[in-house]
Amino acid sequence: MKFKIYVLFFALLLALSGCDSSSSVNSRNYFIHETVSTKYFDVSVNQVLEGTVVNPNGLDRKEAPSGTKYIVLDVTIKNTSSEARIFDSGELHINIGGKDLKYDKSEIVLAKGFINFGNINPLISETGYIVFNVPESVGDENNIYWIPARSSEKIFLTEKKAVRQESSSQVSGSPTQNSESSKELIRIFPSFNCSAASTDTERSICSNPKLSLLDNLMVFSYKLDLKNSNDSVQIKTEQSNWRKSRDSCGSDTSCLTDSYNQKLSDVNSDTVKKFMLSNGWSLKSENWNGQRYCAQDFIQGSTISTISYFCAGNRYSDISLSN
Repeated sequence: MKFKIYVLFFALLLALSGCDSSSSVNSRNYFIHETVSTKYFDVSVNQVLEGTVVNPNGLDRKEAPSGTKYIVLDVTIKNTSSEARIFDSGELHINIGGKDLKYDKSEIVLAKGFINFGNINPLISETGYIVFNVPESVGDENNIYWIPARSSEKIFLTEKKAVRQESSSQVSGSPTQNSESSKELIRIFPSFNCSAASTDTERSICSNPKLSLLDNLMVFSYKLDLKNSNDSVQIKTEQSNWRKSRDSCGSDTSCLTDSYNQKLSDVNSDTVKKFMLSNGWSLKSENWNGQRYCAQDFIQGSTISTISYFCAGNRYSDISLSN
């Protein structure tokens, strides 16, 4: 009788093992904008950002150590279970030198819009940023993917790979083609949380590195004006009126650029230089006409930002970005 019980017990273990193996075979790879359903959560990556500074205008500003950068996942997490659950950062995997390296320690950023992994109540969704510190040399060719908490599913973190997966039989050429164009568009953070962008204007700024940089410079200048002014009410009124004018541009990037440039036309080169240096940029060169700066070049990573000035008045004129 005991022998029969043991046989049944081991048969049950084999059956359960078979079920687990089957579920593993059925797992698949995912990409940006696709939803992964785990045991307790629905998880999706909305976009991937990168840079050397996060939360640039906040109290908990973080600058990447030398030789490194931040990869920032903009994610949406929904608790699909019947009770509160803890969601952690999961694992970022990067193939470097033929080795699959696991980054399972994320950066804690104490600011609005960043996920710091507490309990999420049933049927509640949270959208925010998860930040990983990685080597500066990491790029799309390193086959980067993220495994969400309590999951074995892989989410590959390039728009290009998602396109290749959808039509792999027709796509030819290098798997890294066009990767730089998608990456450079989102290198620079604006002053607000892009995951909460709700208007055409905000979405246009989030997708445009020059407008994102202009938005940060505008906020920096505005805070200085408030600090140095004896009439904060007037400064706030002018700012509110300007925002209404800017938002009337909708998604027109040319109109938005003109709006920011006009707003910043009274900012001097010292203020611009202070802003750039405090946000992770390094001064590369200066065009000095003997009395005034006409231009300054700043560099961060592989991106060069050229600031042009009206030489006669030492006032801001325009920003351009290049690699």
